[in-house]
Amino acid sequence: TKDPLPNLHRIEQSSLNGQMLQASGVGGGTVRSEFEVLTGINLIDMKEGIIPYNTYVAKSTELVNGLPNYFRALGYSTTAVHSYSKNFYSRAACYERMGFDNFIGEEDMPDAVRGDSVREFILDDYLIDKVEEQLENGDDDPKFMFVISMENHGSFSGKYENYDVVATCDTWTENDTAYANCYIKSASAADAALGRLYDYVMKRERPTVVLFFGDHMPTLGARHSVLADAGYISTGWSSNWTEQDKYNMYKTPFMIFSNYKTDTENVGDYSSYMLSSILLDYMDAPKNGYWNLIDELRENVRVYNRFTTVDKDGKLSQLEALDDKAKELISQHNLVSYDALTGKRYINKLLLADLGV
Repeated sequence: TKDPLPNLHRIEQSSLNGQMLQASGVGGGTVRSEFEVLTGINLIDMKEGIIPYNTYVAKSTELVNGLPNYFRALGYSTTAVHSYSKNFYSRAACYERMGFDNFIGEEDMPDAVRGDSVREFILDDYLIDKVEEQLENGDDDPKFMFVISMENHGSFSGKYENYDVVATCDTWTENDTAYANCYIKSASAADAALGRLYDYVMKRERPTVVLFFGDHMPTLGARHSVLADAGYISTGWSSNWTEQDKYNMYKTPFMIFSNYKTDTENVGDYSSYMLSSILLDYMDAPKNGYWNLIDELRENVRVYNRFTTVDKDGKLSQLEALDDKAKELISQHNLVSYDALTGKRYINKLLLADLGV
């Protein structure tokens, strides 16, 4: 009946934006995309279902190279905010090694405003309150924040009494329509919070940059029936997905906006582990050899993960079809990723020492 995401589409008109091909999967696994974005590590060799914090970070006492430790070395205070349990995915046990000085979770939000009986997650509007508090309070040090919302998390099987936005499709079943409209209602609320964050940032005097990204697509109906019945994918059976189906199901939007740059640029598709490099470019931030390697990699291949490959021209491809330069850079980056996760972690020691951490 109307656009359910007016703020997303409004902000796209004054932002750098594109599609992130993520590592989580569909309907869950947030932490995989989160980890790739924060560290620049490709989790392609990690078995499905493995959680990087539990499996790798929690079992080591060493710091992890990535954006939090990078910004902390540059003099930023570093804070993570999540409107859910701090222990989920072992974040509480691992965030200090990731480089966060402070972690605010659901346990620290006794006055949190929650949804109704259909969806009882903490509302994104309340989460934005906490973000603004962190940015406005404290000392004058620059701040790096990583914020994880929950309002638009699944499942979407509940039914509301009233819907502000209603979606219809001739090929949907009654259950498809119920799933779609439950999702759209919560997505619309998340969009309103995004619009509020954008308006707040635009009014700030201090230079402020936001990287906004979706962690994964939702599961909508049994065997993804909402999307399959609408023709977005050829089948609900993931084992039978075509390369185009995989591309459609593993992409999510990302945007970078600030209160000092208003140019619009659609940069197309990139792997989630490349977003850190794109963010540093946007900020004109200094880089070391690690970020430079990711820069060179994304100039030669846009996406390479366990689901999808997109070549430098933006076309769906396969590893075997890429040119030798792209294959060599993928090999180098995979070796670095392996070392950072399960090897001797030489890369972490070298890069963090270079930063003075």
